[in-house]
Amino acid sequence: MPRALDVLDDATAVALPQAAALRVTLLHTTGDLDGAESAGRHYLAVHPGHRALAAAMSTLAIDIEDEALAAECAALAPDHPDALATLGTLALGRDDASEAEALFDQVLARAPHVPRAWIGRGLAGLMAGKTDQAATDLDRGATLFGDHLGSWIAAGWAHFVLRDYGTSRARFDHALTLDHNFAETHGSLAVLDILDGDVSSARARVAVALRLDRECFSGALAAALLANGSGDAAGARAIIERALHTPIDGSQRTVAQSLAKLGMTLS
Repeated sequence: MPRALDVLDDATAVALPQAAALRVTLLHTTGDLDGAESAGRHYLAVHPGHRALAAAMSTLAIDIEDEALAAECAALAPDHPDALATLGTLALGRDDASEAEALFDQVLARAPHVPRAWIGRGLAGLMAGKTDQAATDLDRGATLFGDHLGSWIAAGWAHFVLRDYGTSRARFDHALTLDHNFAETHGSLAVLDILDGDVSSARARVAVALRLDRECFSGALAAALLANGSGDAAGARAIIERALHTPIDGSQRTVAQSLAKLGMTLS
């Protein structure tokens, strides 16, 4: 990838809009988000309105959490699969599962290899209560992404909602093999440990999760379950079942939906 960037240099990107789009994508893919943003904003000024470049920038804007830039760039290429996926992701952020699902369906009809669309449709399905489809879509998206932690965690929670705890643990364990330093992975496994009655392991995982991120959502859920008392797996299961379907904020989003939406944010 670095060699490709050497060949596809800035001068080439300034001369050719197709090269600019590819260079932004390469910088984004290699994790140089600051470099991708800086270069992309420059190329947009040089090549205003170029669809592929605008679509690539819309995807980058989602990952740098610049929703205004994402919407602006997606609007320049509304029929491009990457831009449609961006619009779907923005709809998810507004908790508009119906619009998001329709947009991701458009992407997958034209470009079934786009992992963001599978993840997005899976999250939309989970928000809409289409849990079986959601789990299938999230599994496919996570597999296509490969090393995107949030995808595996979202897939794990989809299987959790289906009460398929073995598959749920397998997804979280896979996320742990990818990176031991993501708090939500430890917190998610802690919840499963509580269900298994392994309070000692759960406490250890919660400590790790909250040390890594004091605002870890799944870690807080596990800590609350532990504080409720009991190492009684059946009692914990009943509490979790109620919690998963309890709205937690003014948007009426449930705990299950909030946990699944980690798939939009964890890299």
